[in-house]
Amino acid sequence: EDLTFLMMETKKLYGREKEVQHLCDVFQSAKNDGISDAIIVSGLSGTGKTTLIETTFEKEDCLYGSGKFEMQEVSTPFSSLSNAISAIGQAILAADAKKYEDLIKSSLTSDDIKKLRGLVPVLDSVVPGYCDTCTRAPKKGTKACFEHFKYALRLFLRSVSTQDRPVVLFMDDLQWIDEMTMQILKSILSDPDIKHFVLVGAYREDEMDADHIVSSWITEDVIDVIELANISPVQIAEALSDILETKENIQELADLFYNRTSGNAFHMMQLVDFIKNHNNPKLLEYSPTQFRYVWNIKDIRQFTSLSDNVVGMIVAKINQLPETAQSFLQLASCFGSRFDMRILLILEGGSISSSLDTAIQQGLLERIADTSNVIKFVHDKVYQAAVELVPSEERAKVHYEIGKKLLCHYCGDQDNFADIDDAIFFTCVDQLNFGKDFINDGNFRLRLAKLNCEAVVRAASFSAFLAAVKYAEISISLLDKKTMWTDEYSFCLELHTLLAEVSSNCGQSEQLNIAAREVFKHAKTIDDKLRAHFAVFMGKPKDTTKEYSNLLEELGEGLPRDQSKVRALACIIRTHHSLESSSDEHILKLPPMMCMRKGASVRIVTMLVDNLIRHDKFCQATILLSNMVAVTLKEGLSEYTPLILAQYGSLLISFDKSIKMACRLGSLAIKVLDVVEASPIARVAVFTYTSFLTNWQQPLSLHLDRRIEMYQDSLRLGDLWGAFGSITTYGMEYFYSGLSLTPLVQDMQKFVGQMASYGQHLFLSTNL
Repeated sequence: EDLTFLMMETKKLYGREKEVQHLCDVFQSAKNDGISDAIIVSGLSGTGKTTLIETTFEKEDCLYGSGKFEMQEVSTPFSSLSNAISAIGQAILAADAKKYEDLIKSSLTSDDIKKLRGLVPVLDSVVPGYCDTCTRAPKKGTKACFEHFKYALRLFLRSVSTQDRPVVLFMDDLQWIDEMTMQILKSILSDPDIKHFVLVGAYREDEMDADHIVSSWITEDVIDVIELANISPVQIAEALSDILETKENIQELADLFYNRTSGNAFHMMQLVDFIKNHNNPKLLEYSPTQFRYVWNIKDIRQFTSLSDNVVGMIVAKINQLPETAQSFLQLASCFGSRFDMRILLILEGGSISSSLDTAIQQGLLERIADTSNVIKFVHDKVYQAAVELVPSEERAKVHYEIGKKLLCHYCGDQDNFADIDDAIFFTCVDQLNFGKDFINDGNFRLRLAKLNCEAVVRAASFSAFLAAVKYAEISISLLDKKTMWTDEYSFCLELHTLLAEVSSNCGQSEQLNIAAREVFKHAKTIDDKLRAHFAVFMGKPKDTTKEYSNLLEELGEGLPRDQSKVRALACIIRTHHSLESSSDEHILKLPPMMCMRKGASVRIVTMLVDNLIRHDKFCQATILLSNMVAVTLKEGLSEYTPLILAQYGSLLISFDKSIKMACRLGSLAIKVLDVVEASPIARVAVFTYTSFLTNWQQPLSLHLDRRIEMYQDSLRLGDLWGAFGSITTYGMEYFYSGLSLTPLVQDMQKFVGQMASYGQHLFLSTNL
């Protein structure tokens, strides 16, 4: 019998009864009590953390998904989380798919699904046809998009986590987690509406210190941690007895193994395999007459005296394989601890199938699922051993050759990347980046810089802003610093602007300032600087009134010297006449605003007005808004036009001028929202302003649905203050609307519970 196969198939856990029971208790609590919980398993590499978790939850009736973080940064952004959620999607398809489809559709809109499907393509099969009319997610991500992604993921988990089948999400190797994925996991656990859910993590205790983001998370949120130690000589004896099918003289062998491995389970298994596959069969061999394995303890003791290097043992094992299998493992190791066989088939052709079978039979690789093209190394130590097969001085060249071959296969000599699948695209770019120091040809370095620029855009579309920053920095590093702005002005401008934008979205202030300074230094026109200016504005938490005003001045839309109330009233009268001469139908049919400077001015004013009002500068705000209404009537509609109309209408009320016109502007602002593609933040702001305008002439009952819509949009943006502020206003308006109060009582009971769960004590006390 093949001993390697026997060890692979042995799923029994030794000396882990308490840990298994602990995990089962957490699961049963989530299942029966309807809570979401988290538990983490820590231990040294090889102690069996992953095996403990996988074996435990294999026996439970749950939707189970796992993802693994990589020491070497991998291709697709959020790939670890994507793998885990995709596995849950596959489990749904294997279960009662129609039941889950209905649950998901009742909780998520098509927009929510769009936010998830880029990273979880299996959703197209889980909810078929739900997004047939949708196209690729927007290229440029924003903070709001990231918040929406987190919210959509939480909605998905709310819908599929049931008492019948709780969701178990296992994230392995947390010591390599990135900051943005950490934010997503915290968001999931903080959601009070996710029930019957368990987040399980694992990390290597010797690769994390007290300052690590996971250590801080465990301390702050009081996460339960199981500390997994090595197994004892008695437990090693039990394992060896099962593997070798005998108890005779087993303790002496177990003591030797414990001495050699310190009780590390993976090291012990590799040592057994190393001994068995050595050229000397007398060390350990199967006796057909005794129906068990027999061994020579003296020879084993001498043979294993230098066996403390587990990676070295695995390297020795790989070196005994056929050369084709060794080459295959070397190639596979260039893609991380897991890889897609379809890519390797492109590189090497169908001849590698036999090498894959050999590696699986030898216990070095395994499929993620029986029919999956995704293969993984059975352990990081095996992956490390395969990496060491390629000399360090040659690895850059190997990565370069892989990337170039993939690029040639998918693009040829053209730079048309649009049709390349995201996962394959990122794989190609990453391989070339790993080998970039090997690239001396200036033209190819420029081509790779443009590939990285496309990677910035794609990563940002997933809201993976930290990854986008990395790609932008690599792209810049590939260019000639002395000549790049003169030789490649348009490309350099776009690249540095993108770096400013993605840095702003993830709080990387140093990179933001460096990129913005480069743009401001080299940009030829004010138009070329605008996006960088907005990135700086969005990245600054402090009052930016002066910066807004200076840029408006540069755009030719600055404040006049006369900022008196008389001047403000004159602007109101002028704008009033212009609006009265333009019907709503005429305004709604205005063309899109094509002038970049005018569009930027409108946007800046919407940002500046709130600051001016906070400082009691109503006249300045009124003059600016009046000017922007005039710009709109002349130049056309922009995505910020609805907000300009709503803000201006609100100021008319404060000046006690024409309630009728203010109400008209409020209604018009909402109509324009359906014409232009307003940002989610602008949409929420419009609803906030107009809610205090239209109720002067319309019944309160007509506004209630809009309040609920504001609540939902605010949650999608991660704005709890805006969400529960909307609900508070909803409750007051409903109370005075004249409608039956019975539905209101039911609604507010639900919303008050959410306020308590989210810790919104101010709103809670107000509504109670």
